[in-house]
Amino acid sequence: MKLKKWRSIAIAALLVMSMAVPAAMLVDLGVPAPAFANEELHPGSRLFFPYWDVTGNRITFIIITRLALFPTDQGASNYSTANNCKPGHTTAFPFPALNGSNNNAVDDVHLEWYGKTCNKDNELLHMSCADVDLIFLSAGTLPNHYAPGDTTIGSLDVHFVINGSNNPILRVDENSLMGNAVIVDPDGGWAAAYPAAAAKSTHCAVCGDLDGGTDVGYEPYPLEVFLPFALVDDSQGPLSNILALWAPTFFPGNDMPSTFGIQWDWYDGRERRFPGSQGRHSFVASLKSLDPIHSTNNTPETWTCGHSTSAGIAENDGFARAGIDPQNCGTTSTGDITHPSDELDNQTSTPLSWWDFNKSSDSVGPFEFYTGFSQARRGLVGVNITEVDSVPVPHLGVADTTRLWHKDPCEVAPRGTVGPPHLRDFAFENNGSYLVGFNLFTKSDQLRLCRREAPDFTPPDPFPGFDD
Repeated sequence: MKLKKWRSIAIAALLVMSMAVPAAMLVDLGVPAPAFANEELHPGSRLFFPYWDVTGNRITFIIITRLALFPTDQGASNYSTANNCKPGHTTAFPFPALNGSNNNAVDDVHLEWYGKTCNKDNELLHMSCADVDLIFLSAGTLPNHYAPGDTTIGSLDVHFVINGSNNPILRVDENSLMGNAVIVDPDGGWAAAYPAAAAKSTHCAVCGDLDGGTDVGYEPYPLEVFLPFALVDDSQGPLSNILALWAPTFFPGNDMPSTFGIQWDWYDGRERRFPGSQGRHSFVASLKSLDPIHSTNNTPETWTCGHSTSAGIAENDGFARAGIDPQNCGTTSTGDITHPSDELDNQTSTPLSWWDFNKSSDSVGPFEFYTGFSQARRGLVGVNITEVDSVPVPHLGVADTTRLWHKDPCEVAPRGTVGPPHLRDFAFENNGSYLVGFNLFTKSDQLRLCRREAPDFTPPDPFPGFDD
């Protein structure tokens, strides 16, 4: 275990970032409402940060927050079973009957640091209720947290463990953690922030059998995620998009040596589809490296503000050209009207795209005897960093982050995967093992589970609790 290091630093300015959530959600007095489309914006028991960066002079702040006790429970010898924070993790399922002042109880939070090469290192963070902790990462402080020293970029997996164990398999059923990361580039003059992906914990009767740990598991991360927009690399001056896309391990703290495959469709401003696929240990790469032919600077060979008959040329958003010159972007909506949804708008022509990624393969699963399942095991968590370089004027760059979205619970996404269930979804209220193992099933069985029906494939022993 390593001690967390603190460092004070003055940040002249932070880029202010807005995060939108859907304005409407299902309202039915007879059925609990599902989660928002972006599941990460709630407290959980597991947090996954897909990107930290200490390359050169860059620094990263990892900020972890724990919810407070109810005011009536602070300082009491017993606290309400409905409390958000359950201090004193001596068991996997904390029971509110402690002696002494509960708000002083400290619990263990396990941190698993992964480098870009997927090598890992771990430490413990001690947190009490209402605590907020800041971990300062720089090239100098990184060895205090991640010792392999093989990379300056990576990810972080965070979860509760039983006090004093320092053992990632001794998981705890409590959902009071929130997390954010702030990446600062002093040379570029920018800072960018994003929320960690939070997964709630639940009782899972088979989870202890799977790895010898406790009967606690987590909501699965989605198998299909969306980058809702990206300005094309190099199209707005020295602009670049860095995608950090990871497949977190089934349980926190596991080895992550295997490759996983993704398939994608990205769509230009005129709804043209451009497919692709790759396999890696982790995806920390520019978008234009995933599609170097198209997702690059705005040239007649790759992007046009007019309409193209070539399937290999992307088309800008906004009204198109003036006259017949494909590079003579118009200034009024009087151009080619074959795409009226854009060309009747008074807006400029912009090389813009959005991306749909789905996890298509996994080189190894977490449990070798799961031979009956055809679905990919691990889900996806990602963030896109958009940076405009400050060259030739130092310290005047700008950057922002876009968290990747996913489909609503139990609904089918465009590439055919099923949105991950959530603890609030009624079909899984008494089926924690099915919820945790959701990504292990085929699409047809996932939809059966969402309808509260038994799957066609019944897991054999040693999974006696899959019908709990």
